[in-house]
Amino acid sequence: MKKFPLINALSIGIVSISMAFADPAAVTQVRENAVQMLNILNKANGKNDAQIRKQAEDYATPYFDFERITAQAMGTAIWHNATPQQKQALINAFKNKIRSQYAGTMMAFKNTKVTVHDKPVVKNANKVDVVTTLVLTNGKKADVTFSTYRHGKMFRVYDIKVERISIVKPFQSQFQKIVSEQGRTPKGIDYKKGIDALIVELNKSGGK
Repeated sequence: MKKFPLINALSIGIVSISMAFADPAAVTQVRENAVQMLNILNKANGKNDAQIRKQAEDYATPYFDFERITAQAMGTAIWHNATPQQKQALINAFKNKIRSQYAGTMMAFKNTKVTVHDKPVVKNANKVDVVTTLVLTNGKKADVTFSTYRHGKMFRVYDIKVERISIVKPFQSQFQKIVSEQGRTPKGIDYKKGIDALIVELNKSGGK
């Protein structure tokens, strides 16, 4: 859980570069995206950090599939029992949680050294895992895998793994606990009630 803000921050600056190796057709667009991201981050001067974080956050957001990310974080039971309205509310709330978490830490990692492995792991015609090695300013290294899929002319991220461990799926037990406790009835779990409670909790907690 503690790694989540860090990796989301790092992913903003390198996801475009990572995806370049997944499909030659995306190289031109991805290179331009990477240049634009670096240009945004390099404008930070200590006085305008909040503004720069927001610009970088908004620029990177289209490269993440928040619906798929949210569905994974919720788990099968919650997602399948949620109404269409609840699903949209969960997506919006969880998206805000993610954005809020990395917004405050993103700038600290703009100088991180990134090595992108030349050979992505192709799962099928549309899904590609791209492996990167991050070298932090303290010299420590971490392998981060971006799970992506083709979406038109681009690839969108639906999961991120740190040393092969998903940073999205661990939320499942936390969210299921909230739904089970808040939706408990003598006859079992009232998922509608429990999911409504989870939405309130997510909106209340934001990025915390």
